[in-house]
Amino acid sequence: MLAFFGATAWFTKIPAYRNAELAAHWPPPHSARKGGEKVKNTAGAAPEDLPQGAKPKFPLIIFSHGLGGSRSVYSSVCGEFASYGFVVIAPEHRDGSGARSVVNYGPETSFLWEEVLPTIRKQTPTSPTNPNFWSADGERAKRLGRKPARAATEAIHNSLNSDPVEESSPRRKYIHRRKRALTFTASKKRKYRTVDYLWPKDNPYDTNPTNKIDTDLRTAQINMRKAELTEIYKAIQVLNSGDGEILSQMNLLKKGAAGASSRGLDGVNWEKWQDRIHIDNVTVAGHSFGAASTIEVLRDPEQIFGQVPGSLQGIIYDPWGAAIQQPESQAVKIRTPLLGINSEAFMHWADNFEMVMKVFEEATKNNENCWMMTVKGTVHISQSDFTVVYPRLCALLLKASADPERAIDININASLEFLKRVMPANIAKWNRVDEEGLLDVRVMSWEDENRFERRPTESGIAKTLKAQKGLRSRIQPQLPTILRRRWNRRQKGGMEEEIWMHLKPGEAHSLENGEPLEILKRTKAG
Repeated sequence: MLAFFGATAWFTKIPAYRNAELAAHWPPPHSARKGGEKVKNTAGAAPEDLPQGAKPKFPLIIFSHGLGGSRSVYSSVCGEFASYGFVVIAPEHRDGSGARSVVNYGPETSFLWEEVLPTIRKQTPTSPTNPNFWSADGERAKRLGRKPARAATEAIHNSLNSDPVEESSPRRKYIHRRKRALTFTASKKRKYRTVDYLWPKDNPYDTNPTNKIDTDLRTAQINMRKAELTEIYKAIQVLNSGDGEILSQMNLLKKGAAGASSRGLDGVNWEKWQDRIHIDNVTVAGHSFGAASTIEVLRDPEQIFGQVPGSLQGIIYDPWGAAIQQPESQAVKIRTPLLGINSEAFMHWADNFEMVMKVFEEATKNNENCWMMTVKGTVHISQSDFTVVYPRLCALLLKASADPERAIDININASLEFLKRVMPANIAKWNRVDEEGLLDVRVMSWEDENRFERRPTESGIAKTLKAQKGLRSRIQPQLPTILRRRWNRRQKGGMEEEIWMHLKPGEAHSLENGEPLEILKRTKAG
């Protein structure tokens, strides 16, 4: 399988220009769909209330990947947002949740293992939120049924403690755990280390609907993600101040470094970035485990941004409910606009759906601008690049029936419609999305059992959909979707054929009576 993906995707490139300059012109009044391809290079009129020659500022989106993901596997989503005038930051988390991340060392870095391994302390952390939670003390490792070396490995992978151990430490310089496909290397010769996917101990598949989640591991990973986002926001502030050269000098992803672009950051005019980002207007988004991370950021934005931004909103794509933590107090609640877009495969996962609905129940009590919907015929990876690169494979094996490109379009258009409604008016007016009325679709009737027609067997829950009738519809799902979309455009509506709306402002009764959860539970039992 790895050979197949390597052979077919090795030469796949992301359609983007490296180190491209920021657009210096204001957008035209229409999108490319209405005005044609020429609008991409057409300048629009600047707002009258700004000084002559003022350059546009761009709102900020921070996108967090899911388990097994990376900074590049959501290029379709991130690229679409960027084309609509957003500065999109897609970090590659180094918490052991990504497929692999390469950490390069600078020339001044010492490569002795003793400077990488955290201090072995004798202490008992009281909570997973404690930054020393993964400290590798022997007593706690014994209590968890783990060897001290295992606890030390977890500490390294999560990078939650950076104090050096004594030089007399007997720890080996390298750890390589072949059984769990887990590697952690720090080498003088290579001058980099790799952080691979971290499998939970004794429960490697805790993402399976029938398994319990490794709460300790996932909580620590979310905590590290929050710490990474804090540093990212600091870097964005430096970039927006016009001092990007400082970041360029610190950058290690340059020619000759592992996993780096041969161009690095050469040729970037950092002064042109000064005051070009709306750093006080932030959208936090994420997919799957990244959506769970997004929820935690929205609950306590001051921890990440120093203060609550002037405008803050969240978008969660197919959230993994089991990783969502319970709020620590009434003060730590979501108080911002929130959009949730599920895949149909995850909608049929009753326990997960219930947890996500509870998040929206929390959010709607503090902010009315909340929407939750499901895109029909989609699976969990439909919001990544995977279904776009392998449409036939996903249709055949996962029974995804939605046209992959159309599924991305629905996710993006719904997100842009959401942002146009919740962002400040002076920013939202530059959002050139051609609204399809996705947020205006009526809330579905829970008595309508048609939505369960493609519910898979228990073994396929959250992974696949029930196969459609007819081989052609399995291997070529685009044709019926294209015809349906053309019909909807002629009718100026009909989005009910492509999405199910679960919640929107003014219609939170579905949360209050709990009816959808009961129906899902009964369906699960049946």
